[in-house]
Amino acid sequence: MCNHEVTQAEYEKYCFYGGQAPDEEDNKDKYPAYNINWYDAIVYCNLRSIAENLTPVYSVFKAGSTEKSTILAEWDGIRSQGEGEDTKYCGPNSRISSWEYVSDYPGYDNVDVNTEANGYRLPSATEWEYAARGGNGLAGEQTKYSGSNTYTEVAISGSDVYKIKQKKANTLGIYDMSGSVSEWFFDVYGEDWRGMSPRAEYIDNSSGSTPYERQNNQGIRIVRNVPSANP
Repeated sequence: MCNHEVTQAEYEKYCFYGGQAPDEEDNKDKYPAYNINWYDAIVYCNLRSIAENLTPVYSVFKAGSTEKSTILAEWDGIRSQGEGEDTKYCGPNSRISSWEYVSDYPGYDNVDVNTEANGYRLPSATEWEYAARGGNGLAGEQTKYSGSNTYTEVAISGSDVYKIKQKKANTLGIYDMSGSVSEWFFDVYGEDWRGMSPRAEYIDNSSGSTPYERQNNQGIRIVRNVPSANP
């Protein structure tokens, strides 16, 4: 899991904002990207995977086809800006059926996930919570917020969006899991993932997931699968 939320500089290297762009004009490598919908997050993950010669995780229906592809330019509803190597993408700005997925865990109908891929993806809600709580089997003391019982040690009070890594990291060295922008999960909103979660209580944090809806201050934190050790 990335120790920080995807920054505006990282996001804008591959994608453009389908709606309102963030307000910050400077220090884009310090501020998290936001005003990103769930579709945009999937697009970013695949684009960055391809750029870094990793296997992309997500496949979506091609436009006008029943076949799926990992190639962004072929995706139904994809939006592009620029030409050639300068082309940037973002996802649809509203719900479309070719991207729709359902809460039949562990698989989804329309967005295929290559579970063996080494590319970037969104965390599941359970993965996110496990990391926020500090991992390590959750055997140690749990804190109210991710990394502290005092909110101001890990987040800036009263600020919706602020520069990354300004406050204390949690025990895994991960920053800003209790403040700043909200972060997309892959899971379906309302899905009963609590039964699979490490603890019955939900950590107090600002993050959530409501697929298909564009929300203000909604950003992303990406993860990759850990390579299997050689036998």
